[in-house]
Amino acid sequence: MSCYYSTTINSKNIQFLHRAIIAKVLNDNVSITKIAKKFGFSRQTIHNEIARGTIEHKKTDLTIEYVYDP
Repeated sequence: MSCYYSTTINSKNIQFLHRAIIAKVLNDNVSITKIAKKFGFSRQTIHNEIARGTIEHKKTDLTIEYVYDP
């Protein structure tokens, strides 16, 4: 019996799992180019995703920190 649907993920969109991994490896100072090669996305796509997901976090000592939050 043949399968009428694909069981692999062929999506060009960034999934939540990718976003979670990006957040983790950004804390480990991995370059955007290496992240893009690992997932098969363009460097610009990863850069845009990081820019879209970066928020301003105010610490208790009133300093501002920019963090990526998927």
